[in-house]
Amino acid sequence: MTRTEAIQKAIDYIEENLKSEITFEDLAGETYFSRSYFMRLFQEAVGMSCMKYINRRRLLWALYEMKAGKKGIEAALEYGYDTYAGFFKAFRQEFGCSPSEYRKRYTIGRPHRLNLQQEGHFMVSNQKLRHILAHWESEDRDVRAVKFSNGMIAEDMWVVTREDGRYILSACTAEAALKRCIALSRLEEKEGLSAALPVKTRDGEDYVTDGDLCFYLTRKRRVVGELENPLDFYGVPENAQAVGQNLAKLHRVLRKFPVSEMYEESDEFAKVLQMLSGVRGAVSLPEDFYREYVDRMGKLAPVLPRQLIHRDPNGSNIILEKGKCTGFLHFELSRINYRIFDLCYAATAVLSELYMKHEEKEAPAEKIWFPIYHNIIRGYESVEVLSEEERKALPYMVYTIQIICVSSFNAYDKYERLARANEKMLLWLWGHREGLEYNFKNVVAKKGNP
Repeated sequence: MTRTEAIQKAIDYIEENLKSEITFEDLAGETYFSRSYFMRLFQEAVGMSCMKYINRRRLLWALYEMKAGKKGIEAALEYGYDTYAGFFKAFRQEFGCSPSEYRKRYTIGRPHRLNLQQEGHFMVSNQKLRHILAHWESEDRDVRAVKFSNGMIAEDMWVVTREDGRYILSACTAEAALKRCIALSRLEEKEGLSAALPVKTRDGEDYVTDGDLCFYLTRKRRVVGELENPLDFYGVPENAQAVGQNLAKLHRVLRKFPVSEMYEESDEFAKVLQMLSGVRGAVSLPEDFYREYVDRMGKLAPVLPRQLIHRDPNGSNIILEKGKCTGFLHFELSRINYRIFDLCYAATAVLSELYMKHEEKEAPAEKIWFPIYHNIIRGYESVEVLSEEERKALPYMVYTIQIICVSSFNAYDKYERLARANEKMLLWLWGHREGLEYNFKNVVAKKGNP
């Protein structure tokens, strides 16, 4: 049994015994480690002490059961608190707000069980956040986790409210990747697009390290994903086209970045082919789909232009200024990839929003989404001309993205809703595949691209 497997066994034991007394001796016995060695390994694997983790899980489960209708005192007693006042105090200490405030801020769902073997993971306590924010002299400010438009709560980003505005505190485990993201953001800003630049610490640094984690602070930028209804934005043709235009400008910027030193090229299509068997088991598509996809994409992939791209231009990463798209956030996923990947991803991210918000309703009508898809591409082509092969590959790049999403989300328990939504999207897209054909006639495009 590896150390990861041993700690996972302890995590599973905790989850199954939250309403009972849990001792360190019990947990160490589950892993066959000494108590001191177990406690150190747990801290390293999870990001907080075992006791803090147990306390957090009990608080979250009690809150979830209260939302489901259980009285506060009953839930508190069941999870080991002598009084509701004791539960209330523990909750405020852990999350920095009262249970009622937490319910107003976030969507309360069934607590996701941590699975170390499925995902890289870390946890940061409210006390640790205060300690980290002291580097920016903001330890006494209001802090709350970032909530995405699909209702999910970020585990590595927090909104910090200061007197001069709101900021985002982010955490990551890869220092080298963080340095690349900062460098890309600075280049983006230098070339005239909006970016999120790091706020210097009191010691003049871009970020701080604490154990295996790096923390950095940026001024909060308004993004499309914060709009009450993103379709109000994308539904305006000029706005969707502006997203495409700025992706083209971003691609020009990214071509100036010294990728050879920091990024490795890989065969993306080969990776997708490996995912197909799992997708076959999840999505009831006819064999015609798989045959056509493998044949067409197999011929097109080798000749499609590749470069460093953003790779995640969803609404939460698109900067808004005065209601217009002006730049992009978060380059953690940037890779050398097909450049049309960004165009198709920006469009399918909008479709994903529709499916997440209307899970029980029928698929969005063609008139809602297809114009957005086409306008993003038209906007791109007003700055950068696509090759004939790229235009032909657009429908198959949309399928590629859906195959990646279905395969990736199905690998994580906490992304079950996203997996189901993307499975439905893939079925719907194949059923309306004629709408994915891009009509590039009469597109006004600038020539002589650098």
